[in-house]
Amino acid sequence: MEAAKVKATNFKEVAADYISTHRAGWKNPKHTQQWEKTLATYAFKIIGNLPAHQVGIEHVLKILTPIWAKKPETANRLRNRIELVLDAAKARGLRDGENPARWRGHLDKLLPPRKKIHTVKHHPAMSWAELPDFMVKIGESEELSFKALRFTILTACRTSEVLGATWGEVDLAAGVWTIPASRMKAGREHSVVV
Repeated sequence: MEAAKVKATNFKEVAADYISTHRAGWKNPKHTQQWEKTLATYAFKIIGNLPAHQVGIEHVLKILTPIWAKKPETANRLRNRIELVLDAAKARGLRDGENPARWRGHLDKLLPPRKKIHTVKHHPAMSWAELPDFMVKIGESEELSFKALRFTILTACRTSEVLGATWGEVDLAAGVWTIPASRMKAGREHSVVV
């Protein structure tokens, strides 16, 4: 690639190209919005206009350090997105050398692991002994949200799968609900005997 093009191609342009190229492979339009929002909120103000070949460890640390302990999940996703964009820049001949956003063998030496700074607090689980009474109680309601909750529990499916269900997915005669691969996290069709 010619030197002028390398110097002129900034991080924001490489990111836009990466998102445009990969958008079709992402299952959910929300994923694209999350990519765009996190990069715009945290990265572009520091490296957006910087030529991709000039992005260094000092820039990545300037982006990540303020949110690493406060928003560890966001920070990690952002780090990964910056890493992927810089890998794409390298593949296009727009930069050389080590990727400053790489975790293993690089940033893991400069930032504490997420597990050490943020403990996940899960919602308490209901005791199995309480479930029969709970199911009776929510079964008494005619509200759609309670019916969806009951169906979610009975099918052990994700909330998004239940809320996105259509009658076309249900074979009443066979008693089978078939969730298409496009709506499944694993990307494989899933059948539930109902």
